[in-house]
Amino acid sequence: MKSAKLIIIYGLILSLFVACSSEVIAPQAPQTADLTTRKGVIVKTGVISGRQGETASGTVYVKKDEKGFYVEFASDFKVQDGPDLRVYLSAVEEGSGVATQAELAAFKGSGASIYEVAPSFVATAADLAKYSFVVIHCKKYTHTFGAAKLQ
Repeated sequence: MKSAKLIIIYGLILSLFVACSSEVIAPQAPQTADLTTRKGVIVKTGVISGRQGETASGTVYVKKDEKGFYVEFASDFKVQDGPDLRVYLSAVEEGSGVATQAELAAFKGSGASIYEVAPSFVATAADLAKYSFVVIHCKKYTHTFGAAKLQ
């Protein structure tokens, strides 16, 4: 009886990972107009790598201009497609938690793109110090696809 329960539990856990990887939502085209007009100063930078069995790579910047802070993914940025992907500034590199994360927006897709950081999350460099990572996370299945340690 115990082994049957364990098999069921393992099956449920495995189905979450398979569901998150197999349910693909086509990425939206990046908003390139903002990339050509925004010339912010780089405040932090990082290199995305895959997490929890997913693939991701590329460069990410946290920048500041007259409009405020924003996260910019470089043209070399790639991440495996998945459902309900979101971009976060986070104190941790995996998982989710309201106290440790600032959800920026729904993920736009691989390639160059910009994500605004609301002043309620980061208004000053001191506010930015709370966040050590940029994270791509599947909100629906609580599964992390990629993260970059900010330097």
